Amino acid sequence: MEFCFEPFEIRDGLQASLDSPPATLLVLPNGWVKVAAPLPLICADLRHDRLDDAWNAYRAAWGSDKVLAAARRVVEDQAMLADANGWQASTARRIEITTEVP
Repeated sequence: MEFCFEPFEIRDGLQASLDSPPATLLVLPNGWVKVAAPLPLICADLRHDRLDDAWNAYRAAWGSDKVLAAARRVVEDQAMLADANGWQASTARRIEITTEVP
């Protein structure tokens, strides 16, 4: 067995994601799909959305000015990582990218 480990800081990983978003979905236990672990942004809800719709919402989120600006703010100020899990429950069936990053 070979174990590979490449240490990085969250800021570095998020910076790399700005150029090439990860090809994985981060699904929370309640079915929500986060745009990125260090961001409090939700783009889909797998309890209601089909997987392909969630994937399309994820890709669209990474193409949005709102997500890119939020990611850049976190890269510049790591103190904002404290808000990474500050997302709010939505009563809407389809969760839009509505959580603001200060």
